[in-house]
Amino acid sequence: MAVYSKIFSDDKLLSLLPENVQNIFIITCGGCANESLAYDNDHPVLVFDKDVSATPYASYVEAKRIATMLETKGFNVNVKTLRGEMSILCVFSKDANDILNMVNSPDVIITISCVSGALGLQLLIPKTPVIPAAYQVGYISYTYKDEGDHRKILKDHSSCLLFEQK
Repeated sequence: MAVYSKIFSDDKLLSLLPENVQNIFIITCGGCANESLAYDNDHPVLVFDKDVSATPYASYVEAKRIATMLETKGFNVNVKTLRGEMSILCVFSKDANDILNMVNSPDVIITISCVSGALGLQLLIPKTPVIPAAYQVGYISYTYKDEGDHRKILKDHSSCLLFEQK
């Protein structure tokens, strides 16, 4: 089960950026947002490479889309897709310096994650603003099937429980 997450609109995401931001680092999570994006967009949840490490594919695709949008607006953008066992931001156990060494001094970090992933990263890197690209709308429970080099969600055997709207 994961937190069912939706990605903010491009306009909303742009409005969340602090003033005078130029360098943006986008980091993906293999958890809730990736699983939600895979469910909503019929993407694989994971794609396995020859070395059998898993790439959270749906969040990778969304990160690339957001990066392209930001670049057309004049921002400098770097994207990092975490893989394998270090791909879940809310339980990320690496030292903050390992993440900071992935990019050159970003003004802000955007996570393709649920709020917990963004909070986990913010606790590791308190001096750089961290903005989640997603908001939570409920919970998702799913069944998947491995199909060769990727893992797909079986929508007929999955369900979403939405939070009550007020």
